Amino acid sequence: MADKLGQGASFDIDVAYRESLDPIAGLPSPEECLRQIAFVTADTKITFDAGSASITAEARPVVDDIAEIVRRCPELEIEVAGYTDSQGRDEMNLELSQKRADAVVEALRRARVPVAGFTPVGYGEADPIDDNDTSAGREANRRIEFRLSGAQSEDETASNDDEDAPEGETRPEPEPETADADAPQVMDRPATGPRARPSDASDE
Repeated sequence: MADKLGQGASFDIDVAYRESLDPIAGLPSPEECLRQIAFVTADTKITFDAGSASITAEARPVVDDIAEIVRRCPELEIEVAGYTDSQGRDEMNLELSQKRADAVVEALRRARVPVAGFTPVGYGEADPIDDNDTSAGREANRRIEFRLSGAQSEDETASNDDEDAPEGETRPEPEPETADADAPQVMDRPATGPRARPSDASDE
């Protein structure tokens, strides 16, 4: 401007920011992306061939839908968690769940999704969401879950805590829990050694 108006010219610059034109501001937040993934997997979950880490043909459209969501969510940090039912040995279930989580991340990578922030983790038969004594319950427990990880997970926790606190205050740190000496104690499961099972099959 000085070259065109001359070095002695006086002028003002008026700059206005319009959020509607900002390509970054229009992107969904990590929490919104996770909600969209939960929506598409609510009715049709990612399924695998029995006892393997091969994603079924019926589940491919779900993977494609997830890939489309993730493309709109740059630098997303997600843990892809794999779970199995309780059929079979602990070690086999843990290994199978890890392979299935790996398979989901690999399928997204092949769909040209940036998966640098994706962490596949297998949890085996841990944290069942239904009864493993029924066929329907075991089917529900064989699942893939997506959750925020890393700094994004910490940001979400901090945001939820602040929303619950009174205005102008932050939520106090919770007191450390202490075990009640009179309460019955739950024994930890052994870290090694297979548990007796009616069958070694990992999945039905």
